[in-house]
Amino acid sequence: MSTPNGGDLLVRVLRELGVDTVFGIVSVHNLPLVEAVARDLRFVPVRHEATAVSAADAYGRARGTLGCALTSTGTGAGNAAGSLIEALSAQTAVLHVTGQIDSPYLGQGRGFIHETKDQPGMLAAVSHHAATVTEAADAGRVLRTAAAAALTAPGGPAEEAGIPDALPEGDTGGYAPGASSGARARGRFTRNFVVQGSAADWALLLLAALRSSLAPLRAELVFFQHDEVIVHCPDEEAPAVVAAIAAASDRATAICFGDVPVRFPFTTAVVGCYAEAKG
Repeated sequence: MSTPNGGDLLVRVLRELGVDTVFGIVSVHNLPLVEAVARDLRFVPVRHEATAVSAADAYGRARGTLGCALTSTGTGAGNAAGSLIEALSAQTAVLHVTGQIDSPYLGQGRGFIHETKDQPGMLAAVSHHAATVTEAADAGRVLRTAAAAALTAPGGPAEEAGIPDALPEGDTGGYAPGASSGARARGRFTRNFVVQGSAADWALLLLAALRSSLAPLRAELVFFQHDEVIVHCPDEEAPAVVAAIAAASDRATAICFGDVPVRFPFTTAVVGCYAEAKG
C-alpha cells in the first residue's frame, strides 16, 4: 500500500470545494499532485502555465465555482503571471497550486532546480492571496485558507505553494521521511540529464538535417519550440516536406542512438493554418 501524500490531500480538499477538474503542467516538482488528481478527479494537461490558469479561470466562471490550476514551482509558476493578473483584475476565484523544491534548500537563494528569488512575493504581487507550506502538518490548513480567500469577495486568484509529498500521521495516516525526496532526485536526474539532454541533441540533429533537405525547395523552416516544427511551403511541395521531416527524424535518431531501439513518435499534419493542426 502506498504512503498517502500531498496529492491525496489536494484531492480531498478539492472534492470538499466541488472542484472536479484541474488544468496544469506536469513537472517533476508536482508529480504526486498530478498523479492523485488524474487518478481521482480529472487532470487536463496544457502546454503553458498561463494557459492552465486561463483555462481554470474560464472553467470556474462557466460553472460558478472555484477554478484550479496546477503548475511547477519557481520560473514555471512565474509563467502564469499574465493570466493571474487577468483573474485578479476580474476578481475571479482561481486556486493556483504549485510544486516546491526540497525543503532543505527552500529560501536559501541557491537557485536549486526551479527556485526563483522570493517566490511568495512574486506570486503575491499578482494574486489576491499567497501562502507557502513549510510544514507538512500545515498543508491542509494552508490549502483551505487559500481556497477560502479566492472565494471571498472581492475574490481573485489565490496561491498555494509546496504541498509536501509525505504527510504526518493524523492527516492521511502515514509518514515516510526522506523517501519521496530521493525519488524526486532520481526523477530530476532522469528528466534533466537523460531525457532532456538526449532530446536536445536529437532535436538539433533533426533541425540540421531538415534544413539541408529543404535547401533545394522553396519551403522554409519557420518555427521550432519544444516538440513542434513548423514549415511553410507551397501546396505542391507539401509531400516532399513531409518526407523530409520523416527522413530528418530517422537520421537524427540513427546518429544519436545508433541501433538502440529508441523511438520518437513524430507525426506531421499538412494544414492551411496553425489552428487546424491542433484539431
